[in-house]
Amino acid sequence: MYIEYDAHYFLNSFKYLDELDLDKTTIQYLEAGTFNAFKNIKKLSLVNNALSSLNRFMLDDLVSLKVLNLSSNFFVELSDNLFSPLKNLEELDLKYNKIVSIHVNAFEGLENLKVLNLWKNELEIEANDQELSSNGNTKLSATHFKHVSELIKLVLRNNKIEKLSANQFDCLNKLADLDLHGNQLSQIEPNAFQNLNNMIILNLSVNQLNTLDENLFKNFIYLEDLYLSGNSIEVINARLFDGLARLKRLHFSSNSLSKLEANTFSNLKCLLELT
Repeated sequence: MYIEYDAHYFLNSFKYLDELDLDKTTIQYLEAGTFNAFKNIKKLSLVNNALSSLNRFMLDDLVSLKVLNLSSNFFVELSDNLFSPLKNLEELDLKYNKIVSIHVNAFEGLENLKVLNLWKNELEIEANDQELSSNGNTKLSATHFKHVSELIKLVLRNNKIEKLSANQFDCLNKLADLDLHGNQLSQIEPNAFQNLNNMIILNLSVNQLNTLDENLFKNFIYLEDLYLSGNSIEVINARLFDGLARLKRLHFSSNSLSKLEANTFSNLKCLLELT
């Protein structure tokens, strides 16, 4: 199915619409100008279509858009400035695609974005920003987040992330919810979460972690939910949970613990659930 410019006369009567649902309509391509009758639209859903690319100019008319759902399509690559017209966008859902590559400036212009969902793609994280490829076609890195510093929730679950380097999320100091469930994480450097002082929920479950640095969570003074189940953690440092004064739920099942010190949980005064 194609939506072409010639069909726009049919859409003019919908210029006051604020939500448009085009889910499951087998759309393969969207031309520039497709939505020029929808300048007031706030939410656009294109879930479960056959889209593999976007014409950046197709988005030019969506100046009022706050929610864009592109999940369950066939995107492999996000090019530079792809979403730049969407200055008011607050939520971008790209889950269940096949994204391998995100150009460094793909999220430029999304200064009001609060939620970014990249669940179930093929993303890896670049260990060193110096190694970014010359054509901008790269693994995910700290540099990619410089344009979305207002993010509150970042979903990266079920990708192919193996390592988190120091200062990985430096630009995201407002982040409150980080989901890394179901990756291939085997190493997290001590300062990977250094600037995430507003974290409330952190999900590291179902990875390949066997050790955690004692200072890894030291900045999480507001953390309430910590998911570590389904890893291969053998030893918990007695100071690992120091500073987590507001932690309410700790999920630690299905690990390989060989030793647990008596005072490991002694500072968790607000803990309500331990599994």
